[in-house]
Amino acid sequence: MSRHLASPARPDALSTVQRVRRATAGAAVAALALAGCAHGVVSTTGAAGQVSRSEAVSVSRGELPRGDAQDLRSQSPEASAAAATSQPPSASDAVTKLPARPTPAPTTTKSAPKEPQPTAKPEPTTKPTAKPTKKPKPSPTAKPTKTPKPSPTSPKPKPSPTKSPSPKPTPSPTTPAPKPPAGTRLASLHPFSSSSPANTALGSGAKYGGSNDPRMSGLTAPTPTINWERWSIAVAYAKTSDPLATLEDTKSKKTYRIHIPKDATITGGTDGHLSIIQPDGRWAYELYAATKVNDNKWTSTRVVETDLFSDGLRDGARASSISHLIGLIRTHEVAEKKIPHVLALGLPDESLKDGFVWPARGQDTSSNKYSGTVPMGSLFAIPPDVDLSKLGLSAEGMALGRALQDYGAYVLIRSGTAALFAEPTANSSAMNRMKSDYQKKLYELLRPVTNNSSKNPGGGGTPRQPPAPSPSAV
Repeated sequence: MSRHLASPARPDALSTVQRVRRATAGAAVAALALAGCAHGVVSTTGAAGQVSRSEAVSVSRGELPRGDAQDLRSQSPEASAAAATSQPPSASDAVTKLPARPTPAPTTTKSAPKEPQPTAKPEPTTKPTAKPTKKPKPSPTAKPTKTPKPSPTSPKPKPSPTKSPSPKPTPSPTTPAPKPPAGTRLASLHPFSSSSPANTALGSGAKYGGSNDPRMSGLTAPTPTINWERWSIAVAYAKTSDPLATLEDTKSKKTYRIHIPKDATITGGTDGHLSIIQPDGRWAYELYAATKVNDNKWTSTRVVETDLFSDGLRDGARASSISHLIGLIRTHEVAEKKIPHVLALGLPDESLKDGFVWPARGQDTSSNKYSGTVPMGSLFAIPPDVDLSKLGLSAEGMALGRALQDYGAYVLIRSGTAALFAEPTANSSAMNRMKSDYQKKLYELLRPVTNNSSKNPGGGGTPRQPPAPSPSAV
């Protein structure tokens, strides 16, 4: 009897104990959730409602990585209800534990990369601004800047040539006077009067010696050439801005005050010829064996003052005692392929004959070893019956051939061979073409003019070319 009465009471006792235990376990879970504890709760029951170790871990760790420390309040409703019903963890305890939680919270490290991203967004804003700057680079404005690079300089000059325009400033003339207007000519570029033998063309009455003329033997021995870089006549074109230098004639002891460019240079060779044309365009000073002492002083063993408006026969720094500008091929004439005046011819001692004829006024007086048949001042030319167009001449050779046929060449100086003379600043390539034609095709055609004289210049008759315009200084 007693057993039957006691047994029904046990289930009630056990159920009460279980209820107590469940309440205690729930309070513990709530406390752990508020404290952020990562440890599980050991349960003594295995029935429904039991809180296992794995459930405690998921509550304490599973929700924290998703947000900030404040997001603890947004945990599951079960955890919030448990926290509200449990008394052991008071509100003050929760507050004191919350500030320490955000410190290790990974939300701070995860939110940090999100903040720089807006700052990285402005970078594209700078990139579009950089892109427009790149677009103009290939724009047409950049191309013009590239086109001048291969040009020039520059220059060349040239330049310049910049850089002085001519690469060979042997006499380094200042820029020659501009080309004269039609009907006039600048004396600095084409000197002497229209009636001077320097500018008188051969006439229809000219007579030419044949192969039996004794003067022809004077042309057979020497080798023909054209001197321009050495053994010729350098020309300097002075400006008022050039130094007013002292020029001393060391033989006569006479001194002159004239403008001489700083870069004026004599020709190569022992003759040291230089002609300095003054800024007025009319007067020139001819020098033989010239020496530059400094920018303000020059010396010469012979100085001749020459009026470029005259006939050029009064005096000169050549053996023939006439101006050494007569017969000189000028730089611009080579470029223009036109030589509108007589030429000067030099021959060696074995060709020259003692004595001189018009227009020469003298001959070499020192170491004179003349032993030939050609007097100083003799005139040679290509007869008019020669067809120059059939000789296959270069443009420069044709210009020379026409000058030799229209005007001829006067023997005015002693030289090492049968030489013509050109200004040292003439273009070398053009001069080489002219020289080749002279040596191979033109020189052998020269014949002496037998009736040339001061009373019958050029042989008389109708001139092959009209008289030159009057000279002009400007």
